[in-house]
Amino acid sequence: MTITKQLRDRIIASGETHYAIGKGASVAPQVLDRFVSGERPFLRSDTMDRVAEYFGLELAEKKPGTAPKEAAKKPGTTGKQAKKKPATKRERAKKSAE
Repeated sequence: MTITKQLRDRIIASGETHYAIGKGASVAPQVLDRFVSGERPFLRSDTMDRVAEYFGLELAEKKPGTAPKEAAKKPGTTGKQAKKKPATKRERAKKSAE
């Protein structure tokens, strides 16, 4: 989940008015209105920082091995490492003899 989506969800889940959040985070409530409605898909980084600080949020690095499985796979694969096809006739013959 993106940071933007997490922040948008947090604003909605808080149940607070955009006016109250804006006042506490020094952000215009209209900016929050447009951000939550999707009319403004992103916030400037300084605005995002102030809103995140208002909610007590901070960016944290994920521990290795906790990435979602979909993200770990390469596009167009089944998740298993694809075997390379031997490049030359000799290599193909040797491979088929095995």
